[in-house]
Amino acid sequence: MKKQILSIFLTCVIVGGLTGCGNLKQDAPAFTANPAPVSEDAETQNEYSPPVSKAAETQTDFALDLLKEAYLKNPQQNVLLSPYSAMQALAMAANGAGGNTRTEMEQTLGGIPLDSLNASLRDLRDKLTSDRSCTFRSANAIWVNSPDGNNHLNPDFDKIVSKGYDAKLSFGQLDEAARREINQWCSENTDQMIPEIVTGEIPDTTALMLLNAACFEGKWKQAFRSVYNEGTFIRYDGKEQTVPMMAASEKYYLEGENMKGFVKYYTGEDFAFAAILPDEDMEHYLPTLKPEDLRTMLMHVKVASTPFDVELPKFSLECRTDMVPLLKNMGMTSAFDGDTADFSRTLEDPALLWIGEAYQSVYIEVDQEGTKAAAGTVVSEESCAPERIAFDRPFLYMIVETKNMTPLFTGVFNEVPGAS
Repeated sequence: MKKQILSIFLTCVIVGGLTGCGNLKQDAPAFTANPAPVSEDAETQNEYSPPVSKAAETQTDFALDLLKEAYLKNPQQNVLLSPYSAMQALAMAANGAGGNTRTEMEQTLGGIPLDSLNASLRDLRDKLTSDRSCTFRSANAIWVNSPDGNNHLNPDFDKIVSKGYDAKLSFGQLDEAARREINQWCSENTDQMIPEIVTGEIPDTTALMLLNAACFEGKWKQAFRSVYNEGTFIRYDGKEQTVPMMAASEKYYLEGENMKGFVKYYTGEDFAFAAILPDEDMEHYLPTLKPEDLRTMLMHVKVASTPFDVELPKFSLECRTDMVPLLKNMGMTSAFDGDTADFSRTLEDPALLWIGEAYQSVYIEVDQEGTKAAAGTVVSEESCAPERIAFDRPFLYMIVETKNMTPLFTGVFNEVPGAS
């Protein structure tokens, strides 16, 4: 039986693929389509209900676990991920898995049955992409290597990804023309922020590629009042950088052990930007941050009786992350092993598939007017707020949707790119 690679592309963007061995025809037809509410004013709210489902909690757990793994792998670099995008693409792949591979993927993706996860992700995608003041788009796609037109998806898998995930399905030769087509699809669905997700030649052994693309653009409900160019940011290694810093008076803050933080809403309040400044070094804080503590902070945003000052660097950056070692450390091991992987529910012909690669490219731009990426928000009780928070050293940040405070984008900011 032939072994083939499954590539999973999780965009953001996340990317990757399923791999397998076999001879592919060079003269192939072009790809063809597969035949087969939140209050307007958060200030009027005194409390916020806890997550409405276990699925909402597990997505926060997955987001934090993924961020920790990425940070521990490169603790001196900026980290930027989209756990939302990763979850979409990996959950699609998991629906084609069986046996221990399926069990491991379910556990890594939050520990709930795939049927429940599928429904949760569908609900979240529908809610986030509905008409609102901020723009959030999400798209899924699968490119199947079918040079002669005889390679088909398993009917059950086809139904789940096409109906449950609204995935665009394409069949044809995975050649240079397909690579350009995939990159064009990615660029269009990320508002040109990720113009090239597949950077090299697609391996001949690739059987199919699963992709998610997501992008966010939102304006602050209240813009930063000023920007000054002579701000100081202290990098992870203690070196000082001269950077543009944005200043604002804020009302909403986060409360927890060994940290200070704030939440800044986007127009419409369906999304928000949350930032956490540890009292100690990030290398000591992040590994010990528990999912339940993060959820508590996010679900109980405080409202200050007196506005406090916030200073935040103006920045833009792009990160590309190899997801394979991160996911292996999180317990998803057999999926990447050609001898043990079980993706027998993916293709109609039960070829031996395994995940050959999984990677993600993510871009973010934060300035005084708003953000290009993703967001979330929530308000609870009034209590004693900090007088000032200056994000002038490494900090943790995320963009969340505000119904369940699910992180859509997460990052650790260690240094300002390009600053001296």
